[in-house]
Amino acid sequence: MIISQLVFSQNGNEWIVPTQNYLKVSITEEGFYRILPQDISGAGFNISSIDPRSFRLFRRGEDCSIRVQGEQDASFDAVDFIEFYAFPNDGKDEKELYVSGGQAHDFYSLYTDTAAYFLTWGGIQGKRIININPLINSGLNRDRMVITEQKVFSDVYQIGWQRATDLYLSEGDFGEGFFSVDVRTGDKNTFNFNLKNTPLSDEKVIVEAQFVGVWTGKRTIDYSWDNGVNSFSKSSSEFENYGTMTVKDTLPLNFFSDNALTFSYIPISPPGETDFVALSYVKVEYHKDNNLKNEGQSRIFEISSQLNVELNLPATAGHSIFLLKDSLNKEDFD
Repeated sequence: MIISQLVFSQNGNEWIVPTQNYLKVSITEEGFYRILPQDISGAGFNISSIDPRSFRLFRRGEDCSIRVQGEQDASFDAVDFIEFYAFPNDGKDEKELYVSGGQAHDFYSLYTDTAAYFLTWGGIQGKRIININPLINSGLNRDRMVITEQKVFSDVYQIGWQRATDLYLSEGDFGEGFFSVDVRTGDKNTFNFNLKNTPLSDEKVIVEAQFVGVWTGKRTIDYSWDNGVNSFSKSSSEFENYGTMTVKDTLPLNFFSDNALTFSYIPISPPGETDFVALSYVKVEYHKDNNLKNEGQSRIFEISSQLNVELNLPATAGHSIFLLKDSLNKEDFD
């Protein structure tokens, strides 16, 4: 998609400069991406007239950091490229489409997984990925980093609160979205996960889960976290109808002996009543040390000005470690 026509000034669109061209880049999966000169020329632009030092990449009007290989000579040559880290679409722009407080979470979009990034040039230089030359020292202790792993459930689409017989609101409503298969009160639902790492035993592990009602009524949730050796159980506060209940707890130290984790829950209704509850997401935040010896593509989060990591890389190969300092510390469960 090429945008080159005049764009009228609007609140939130200040990043759009009417005299510049914009190349739309569609993203559906998280990861590193590379834009080559032929990608730009294939969209109808003359790359010989582009000064790569002026490249900027935008997402939702925010300037994204990019790496522009070979920009120093002011020529975007055949061997040059643009590299950046990107995410698929989520539901952050859709809050206003719901009744107040109706959006369960913004981890996914109800409409599209495709995120739109826009590459432009001809103006001021945008943000760049900083190149760090590491100091080699085998006598340092490894630092620790925080990893957040999350599972967002999308097994069933729930239409939301039925306000009257066959009557639903046109805007997004409470209980509307993609969730797990719903569970009847009194029944038990269990999910088994494998974390990407075994959490460090001397650091706290924070666990979080969100439930959503898919029926009218009041209920609480009895839930537990288990790893085959240790177990942590608790009950939620009461919530009702199509609302949500988010629970967040800190597991005891030395809870994990490996990377296995099981989450179970049972909805509890008042005597004589039947209700249904689904699961929105579960999230686990833990610490690991920066041992990257056996990892391929690695991401390091929540760093300080000095970071010590352990590497074991072939001397003949070229490698890069990207330090993501924003709120990009999300990894999926296996």
